[in-house]
Amino acid sequence: MKQKIAVAFSGGVDSTFSLIYLLEKGYDVRAFTFKIPGKTFDNAIEIALKLKVPLEFVDIQSIFEKIVQKNFIEEYKMGKTPNPCIRCNRFIKFGVLYYHILHNHNIELFSTGHYVQKEIKNSNLLLKKAYDTSKDQSYFLWGISHKLLPFLDFPCGRLKKEDIRSIVKSYNIKNLNIAKESFDICFIPDNDYKRYLEEKLKKNFPKHAHFVDTKGNILDESDGIINYTIGQRKGLKFAAGKRMYVRRIDPLKNEIELGDKPKTKRIVANKINLFVNPDYFEANKFYKCKIRYQSKEADAKVNYIRAGNHNKLLVEFNELQEASSKGQSLVIYEDDFLLAGGIIDEIEII
Repeated sequence: MKQKIAVAFSGGVDSTFSLIYLLEKGYDVRAFTFKIPGKTFDNAIEIALKLKVPLEFVDIQSIFEKIVQKNFIEEYKMGKTPNPCIRCNRFIKFGVLYYHILHNHNIELFSTGHYVQKEIKNSNLLLKKAYDTSKDQSYFLWGISHKLLPFLDFPCGRLKKEDIRSIVKSYNIKNLNIAKESFDICFIPDNDYKRYLEEKLKKNFPKHAHFVDTKGNILDESDGIINYTIGQRKGLKFAAGKRMYVRRIDPLKNEIELGDKPKTKRIVANKINLFVNPDYFEANKFYKCKIRYQSKEADAKVNYIRAGNHNKLLVEFNELQEASSKGQSLVIYEDDFLLAGGIIDEIEII
């Protein structure tokens, strides 16, 4: 009897390749697509039919709205810049969807189209950056439970993107979405998050705030803290005669501090997830740390802080870094292996 494996399937190139790869490996493949607001999946149905793979739609719209969308709104109200894709991976794809499949279909093995690998390092099964490092998505997966790793498979992590495209094209699948990848947020039309927040918050949408200098002096009026993020320079709508950047956002005072480009050497992350034992981190050793998806990794010392049910990660960089925003993710690597991650909660601005 063939071994069953479930695939999170969107109808795009990467998840289609995952179906093809696993079929060729001899698995009994089942595809699962979760419904989210405003999305249609006609191409997913056509591809599943062509490949003769059973497809099930899982309605998680209400829980997606509660866990991902509501959090997105609340974080922006607090002057933070969240990454909903990371939260979705942690709680929806590798949470709600996986356990729906496990409990309702008794399928333990689970595959997605993410560009990431898994490998054993120092007796620990860890996530590792994709073979195609230009497409690596390990940054978005720091939140998944390490207990799931033995049951996960990531076919796309083993190949170059162009090879994956070629293999999928060889199957002559019609209506396949082979457009350039988008980093837009899936539940926000046209990636216009301001309009989305206005529609959701309505009368509670914050339309006014104060621009202040580093001493707290009011410089001008702004159009609300939701429109800004740490390090932003463009779109400030404030003429100062020199380049000004957003350095801090204070939702309690309703203030946006402007000044020189914000740098940092020290951040603290909460809501952390570890793939290694807390004692793994050596006091005088530098690890590769990343504080936003598009930024380069930088050397930093890592300190695990025990605080009951709210343990934290303190990271001290060897050199000054461009400051990130609260709500973004800290991800820690060693030799391309993902060790830990968390949500940035404190930033020491310099």
